[in-house]
Amino acid sequence: LKLAKLAIAKIINSLRATDRLHLISSHGISRIEFESGTAAQKAELLTVLEDLQPSTTTVVRPANGSDHVQKEEMDLLSGLHLAKQLLVGPPAQPVPGTTRRLMLFTDGKIPGGTSEGTEIIEAIERLQLGGVLTSTVGLGQGKDYGRWLLETAAEAGRGDFLHLTRSPQSLAKVLSMASASYFRTFATNVQLRLSATAGTLVMSTTGHRRRSGHRRRVSAGQVASDGQFATAQPGTTSMTDETVPVGTIRTGRSEHVVLDLALPQFRSDLNYLTYDVFYETVNATGHSLSLSHRSLLHMKVLRPDEQAASPWPGGTLFQR
Repeated sequence: LKLAKLAIAKIINSLRATDRLHLISSHGISRIEFESGTAAQKAELLTVLEDLQPSTTTVVRPANGSDHVQKEEMDLLSGLHLAKQLLVGPPAQPVPGTTRRLMLFTDGKIPGGTSEGTEIIEAIERLQLGGVLTSTVGLGQGKDYGRWLLETAAEAGRGDFLHLTRSPQSLAKVLSMASASYFRTFATNVQLRLSATAGTLVMSTTGHRRRSGHRRRVSAGQVASDGQFATAQPGTTSMTDETVPVGTIRTGRSEHVVLDLALPQFRSDLNYLTYDVFYETVNATGHSLSLSHRSLLHMKVLRPDEQAASPWPGGTLFQR
């Protein structure tokens, strides 16, 4: 906790006039310590931070049978719910064009095991879909440090992971990660809409986490005897159209979606998939814009006298 307070104090001291800072603690019970803190309130915010104390609410006996010890209990999940209220709403009403960040300072050791860890990842992904980037700052060493959860959480939140130490470089990195200029949000509410044509079917999409309502991978039993795919069951997504929720895209990072397609019999020339990327961004004057880009996936079958396929025309745009 002392190391985390040292890093957060540096963030408070670096606040600009336009910045707003919230602090949530999750020692035994999650609560908002302060919200919408400003640069003009630095002294008050630092006092609240300094008064934070760990809450050792659970007494356990170690596995080796030695004396009982007090163990600090944390409730990250309810803390994330509070963060959603402050950063996404309701009741919060985010200003278009602002970069919203969540920085999670924790050792990653959660009492609920794998099940609670999955819930935490899903809560962070919901924040990401709502326009909030989450980075994790790891505290502790060795067995007292759940690195896997923190790295996975940062990946799901489109943020970064840092193991915090007392080195000047580590503390400077935390300050950089919290700054407004660090990999700004480029677009929010991003969706990738796929439309298969010419008999092509979208079998599955990966690279984004599955949520209820998404079509699952088609099983082999759904293939009819003539080699064509059976019609999707009522209430499921069409096998020729799918909308993939991408969420938030920040500068300096690529997002990848892998498509598994069932292609029809090859012909000499075939456009087999159209994809549209829809997203919201803000222009130079601060006005919110809803934009889209469209491209085709094109396949050219090799003739007997050809040595290599032609370059994929959509590759450059897809890479961008």
